[in-house]
Amino acid sequence: MPSALHESMIELFRVDPHLIEALAAPLLGLSPGDLGALSTKEANLSDARPVERRADLAIVSERGLAFVIEAQLSVDSDKRWTWPAYAVLARDRFRREVVLVVLTLNSSVADWAKSPIQLDPLGSRLCPLVIGPAQIPLVSDVATACAHPEQLVLSALAHGKGPDGLALARAAAAAAPLLDEDRGRFYMDLITDALGPVARAALEAAMFENYEYRSELFRSLVNQGRAEGEAQGVVRGKIEGKIEGRIEGKIEGKIEGEVQGLRTAIVEVLRRRQIAIDEPAQNQLAAVTDTPTLMRFLNRAVTASTLDEVLKD
Repeated sequence: MPSALHESMIELFRVDPHLIEALAAPLLGLSPGDLGALSTKEANLSDARPVERRADLAIVSERGLAFVIEAQLSVDSDKRWTWPAYAVLARDRFRREVVLVVLTLNSSVADWAKSPIQLDPLGSRLCPLVIGPAQIPLVSDVATACAHPEQLVLSALAHGKGPDGLALARAAAAAAPLLDEDRGRFYMDLITDALGPVARAALEAAMFENYEYRSELFRSLVNQGRAEGEAQGVVRGKIEGKIEGRIEGKIEGKIEGEVQGLRTAIVEVLRRRQIAIDEPAQNQLAAVTDTPTLMRFLNRAVTASTLDEVLKD
């Protein structure tokens, strides 16, 4: 039976089918937009025989390509017999060329899965497109995290316990208030579990900052976290119950340069949304030095239609 992590990985693609474009297109030599519109499909590929063939997910491009996605957490030799069946049945069902994508968070599994599967004595082979930790981009900048939260979650699952865990935590803290309650709870649980202890504590500390979050979820998390801290006699932001109320100096003084990072994120989000920012607005932004105000600006930048809506008092 698929594990919760297995199902969670697949759910990211159900929510945002274009996640496959971000990951697979560079490996296939395609440019952004080459696949056109993408849609998820029921991945039960059974034919008339009483043997069920159910892949994890299928994503179909309007431009003649289909992806059969398999999340693989461990080596399973039986898959090398069933994967070709998935590809052939998907080709028949969707009338498209098919790419079998193996998604894994384990480098050893990636090495195993990438070996071509010999189909017959004539040399026919199925070559899985493996997306492992080396192929999953690190999402540590706030702008990308806010614009593409599914990419952020997958990045945390792949890299959260590595040396970039703190950068992932900062990006997740910025993106969290922009999510609706259900998705926010789901994604933050996945990210928190994926991070190492220091980065996890940093994320929790950042989420507990004293400003008003858009979502009721994060207000409840703040209250819950404070109650837990009082009950346990520790603030979870104190590593090993110490570090004098700071997480590595509140991540080097609340991550020295956090303010500048938020300014950069605001400008980048506006740029991607094609909202020009003139010199007076840049000066106004440069004059703001408090994190809560910049976070409000960043929240607005994601949905505002004009620059004035973003920078209004």
